Amino acid sequence: MKTIQSRWSTLFGRLAALFLSFQLIAGQLGAAVDRPRTLQSQVAYRAILFLPSSLRELIHRHRDSFEEGVNLVSLESLLSSLGRTNLEDQLRDKLTATVQSLDTKPRFHEVAKNLGIIASMVFYLSLPEGDRVAKEDLQLILDYGAQARDQFPIVVYDRLETAARNDSWHHLIEAIRSQRSTLSMKYSAVRAQISSENSGEGVNARSPLFGISSLLFSHSVNDVAKAWCSVWKAANGDMAGMPAIP
Repeated sequence: MKTIQSRWSTLFGRLAALFLSFQLIAGQLGAAVDRPRTLQSQVAYRAILFLPSSLRELIHRHRDSFEEGVNLVSLESLLSSLGRTNLEDQLRDKLTATVQSLDTKPRFHEVAKNLGIIASMVFYLSLPEGDRVAKEDLQLILDYGAQARDQFPIVVYDRLETAARNDSWHHLIEAIRSQRSTLSMKYSAVRAQISSENSGEGVNARSPLFGISSLLFSHSVNDVAKAWCSVWKAANGDMAGMPAIP
């Protein structure tokens, strides 16, 4: 009987510790998430919950620089014929440069800014594409998603188990490209229906716009956290205290 009680006590203690860990993370970010945010900013802040504690703390300490980085990438970067290709190249360069800065004598406010830039690059690269997808279509997704994001479930995908290297970013970019292709096909199938709906009537969890925005949000949170963890791991950062890894 004592053994069973001891096991239950240990299990309860672990669950309580995990709950307190998430409460602490939420408290650290509370001042930030209270303010109205763009969808890409909300994706970035949700991704922080999946990071090792040392990286979460870095972003928390330099939140202003982090937010500056998030806001530096604009939607216009996607709109040219080579926009996404150029943005992929910029993401690859930014990932490599951030690891290099951490390997020297890092200025952590600059690292936080770079992490914010990486988050927005990953997010924008996740948006659907196609010949008929205009800026207005993408802006509708951004505006609607920012309104509805509290209703979006987060699905955690594969864990980041293998060592990350500076030359492995193409795997991450290929994964984002593949997810974008699938999302674009789904969006193409419902685009006409979305265009005919009145998105100003609030959140409708049965609408195709909700479905597209929810997939975008969940994929982006996973990929942003994965990109950050790859950078941190490649720079030999402390990976302890990570509640879950997308």
